[in-house]
Amino acid sequence: MRTFRVVAVFGAMALGAFAAGRVFDVRDFGAVGDGARKDTAAIQKAVDACAKAGGGTVLVPPGRYLTGAIDLRSRVALEIDAGATLLASPDAMDYPLRESPWGDGHKELSALIYGADLEQVALGGRGTIDGQGQVWWKRHWLANPRKGMPKPSAPAEVAEAKAVEHGRPHLIKIVRSEHILIEGLTLINSPSWTVHPILSEFVRVQGITMFYQGSDTNEQTIPAGEGTPRFRDILINNVTARGSKTAGQITGLKEMPIEGITFSNVRIAAQKGFTIQYAKDIAFYNTEIAATGGPALIGRFVNGLLLERFAGVTELREVVRN
Repeated sequence: MRTFRVVAVFGAMALGAFAAGRVFDVRDFGAVGDGARKDTAAIQKAVDACAKAGGGTVLVPPGRYLTGAIDLRSRVALEIDAGATLLASPDAMDYPLRESPWGDGHKELSALIYGADLEQVALGGRGTIDGQGQVWWKRHWLANPRKGMPKPSAPAEVAEAKAVEHGRPHLIKIVRSEHILIEGLTLINSPSWTVHPILSEFVRVQGITMFYQGSDTNEQTIPAGEGTPRFRDILINNVTARGSKTAGQITGLKEMPIEGITFSNVRIAAQKGFTIQYAKDIAFYNTEIAATGGPALIGRFVNGLLLERFAGVTELREVVRN
């Protein structure tokens, strides 16, 4: 078992393991699924009722469900059925402010699917989560104009730029949680990070497809400080991703490398390759990385790198191969 920059860890669960509990259909709680009316309250009611009953499955049947932020609960599986799409609301007011998980006092917009301090949670199915990121990317560039571009002056543009003063919502964010499964979904057009488990362990992400269209920019990395957590033992399995700026990134600290990350059956196409720095025991099995601008895999200061059936040009320095 191993890890990757979407900071998390993977246990041996399956979505079906939750099916022994009751099934809570979001339509029974008032969800319409017409893509126009907001179904946030109905979906949240179904999740809360499921948790109150001791756990089970919240079913999102075929339809297009416009929604703001949803809070996951322990012992709840959120299943998005084939033919069902969760459409992220473009309204900033639908994403409450949350404390930064780093304890630095900053506030950030909630992820669309958010969970903190949870255990035994599954998110899966054959459906789709569409972050409708285009509106957020436009706001980002209004708030952060490129060199030579004018700052927003019209009242409407100023209001749009203000909507991202606390950042853009992630698609899925899991914080300080354990025994988490994310499986089978198609995840598209995230306004920011797509899957971001953080400060969590025994997390499994498998069989998902991600793709991304639009113009985005790298977000600034928060500097590490005293009490920086250790990230280790994460598995990324059966994942297809395309259209992003970078294929991926594992960045540890010289004094505390990220360790124990395994990629298996992964296909990534991106503008830039995958970068690994200050890490230990990283393995790629049956993995293909296609980068249009430079090497597919760049390694610096890695102790224990295993490439088995790896397709892509590598550039390795200060790397010990297994």
